[in-house]
Amino acid sequence: EKEQTIMKRHILILVFAVVGFSTLHAQQEPLYTQTFSNQPLLNPAAAGSSSDHRITFNYRWQWMAFPGAPQTYVFSYDGGKKRLGWGAYAFADVTGPTSRLGAQLAYSYHIPVGKTKIGVGLSGRYINFRVDTDAIEFVDQANEPLVGAKDSGHAFDANAGIKWYSDKFYIGISATNLIESEVNFGDANDFATNMSRHYFAMAGYKLKLKKVSLEPHLMVRYVDPVPVQFEGGFRAHFENEQLTIGAAYRDPGFISIMARVVFENKFPIQFSFDFSINEFQNYSVGASEFSVGAYLPRNEVEDTYIKADPNPGY
Repeated sequence: EKEQTIMKRHILILVFAVVGFSTLHAQQEPLYTQTFSNQPLLNPAAAGSSSDHRITFNYRWQWMAFPGAPQTYVFSYDGGKKRLGWGAYAFADVTGPTSRLGAQLAYSYHIPVGKTKIGVGLSGRYINFRVDTDAIEFVDQANEPLVGAKDSGHAFDANAGIKWYSDKFYIGISATNLIESEVNFGDANDFATNMSRHYFAMAGYKLKLKKVSLEPHLMVRYVDPVPVQFEGGFRAHFENEQLTIGAAYRDPGFISIMARVVFENKFPIQFSFDFSINEFQNYSVGASEFSVGAYLPRNEVEDTYIKADPNPGY
């Protein structure tokens, strides 16, 4: 039994080192191409900044050619009334034998400043990390007693953000995992790690022309010890924003393209595809992301300019 415990500890460390290190120590926040269409996922201050109650289901499959490649599922809702905003999110992030399940609740408050608004927001989250040894092939049959074991750890943490916006622009700054809670795995805390704080900055501007609206946007991500990551691109909106196409570049050499159609002003469907322009593309066909949703108008909106034209990027 003692030998099995030692072996179990070694397997946990190996699993996290090979497939889970980036999830548990560095990039713990899933990567989304469609972040600009669902900003509350990373910034609680964006919850309630639209004139609608918004419901979205999002699915992302990253590095599609790799066995056990990351797959992310997100169900999100946000809405508001007058100056108050709120949101609820549930997510699952699966990479090989490791998975990350969680939920979070967000609250925001929006202050009119001239023809703009400033939103501040907080959210609390619960995350469960899990390792399924059924998904691991053991070469040494002596390790078979470990098959079927499931080790998990959980943590509570918090996010915060601020967003300044109008019908023409937005600037947002946020941080996730503020507490940097410790996560312990196994019955005897065989393996422990801490949540890593992530920082995000987003900005965009909508330029309205006769038949099209152009929206350049920029995002900066940072989490220690990963280098700062930049993403920049544009979206073009047609037919009163019922049709949108866009493209973006993300460090260190990834291109994304996207298209969105909104049916009856209420039901958006969006698809995006990422590919690499460096040698990484030789080993992966890219990443795809798909989302569907519903926009339900709020009965009461404090500022008519937001009701007539929702702020860009959301």
